[in-house]
Amino acid sequence: MTSETIDRIDLRTLLCFERVAALGSFSAASRQLDMPRAAVSRLIQKLEDQVGTKLLQRTTRSVSLTDEGQALVQDALPALSHLRTALLDTANATTELRGSVNFSVSQAFGRRFVLPALPDFLGLHPSVTVEMSVVDDLDDLVAERLDFAIRIGDMPDSSIVTRKLAEIETVLAVPSALLKTDKGPASLSELDSLPMIGFRIPGTKSLYRWHFEKKGLVQTKTPDASHLISDSIEDVAQMVTAGVGVAPLPRYLIEDQLEAGTIVVGMPSFILPSVPLHLCFPSRGKRPARVYALADHLAQHIKAAFF
Repeated sequence: MTSETIDRIDLRTLLCFERVAALGSFSAASRQLDMPRAAVSRLIQKLEDQVGTKLLQRTTRSVSLTDEGQALVQDALPALSHLRTALLDTANATTELRGSVNFSVSQAFGRRFVLPALPDFLGLHPSVTVEMSVVDDLDDLVAERLDFAIRIGDMPDSSIVTRKLAEIETVLAVPSALLKTDKGPASLSELDSLPMIGFRIPGTKSLYRWHFEKKGLVQTKTPDASHLISDSIEDVAQMVTAGVGVAPLPRYLIEDQLEAGTIVVGMPSFILPSVPLHLCFPSRGKRPARVYALADHLAQHIKAAFF
């Protein structure tokens, strides 16, 4: 028997032997360890092969220690108990989360829904450092070393692991100042008479296409004639509020203006598609507990705002 062989004996095997020795039964040990009896037997046989001697005497009715098994119990298992306690203490210490979490979120959504949720999290986990990147582009999560991102819209990269959080309602936002009456446009022909503001999808050269559905029929408009185009949805909302033109917008961006009546909903008999909101991870696999803790905290806060 070599020291290399001994070094290969793992903690699980020793703990299994300790339970069999203490309970005097393979069946009782298997129940307590939540393992098949055959698996317990294989581990004990493996341990005996590794130490090169019989540790247990087996009969059809009982299990007893050999002299070598008794010596192992007396000499080695106290050290094993100490090691197990130390490992448990280490595991329990990790309940105080430590380290950094890096994530990104779009500007308008981050200010409205994410920033207000951070003080509670930081108060609960003072040893965690949160690094938030506020950008409208969909980051390369791997290249940017991000733990996760919160993003609105469909995810073009199939390698990203997503968790859907909500559907964001979209409405056609029309400044009251542009209207001759208190009602917005009711059809595409009426919409054509109003100035439009285009939204360029961040990181692309594509304009967001406007989709209107009524009784299963979808009508689409690309605001090519827009006299103002921005790749910031927040800027688009500000320009609509200023009376520059009309645009489809997430309702949460203009709730105050809708209530005040400075913006009205155009083409109310049509349905505009809602936009999915996702929690995005760079890949599958296990992540540090602090990452799950922050992601779940933000997800709960966001869902509470939309449901």
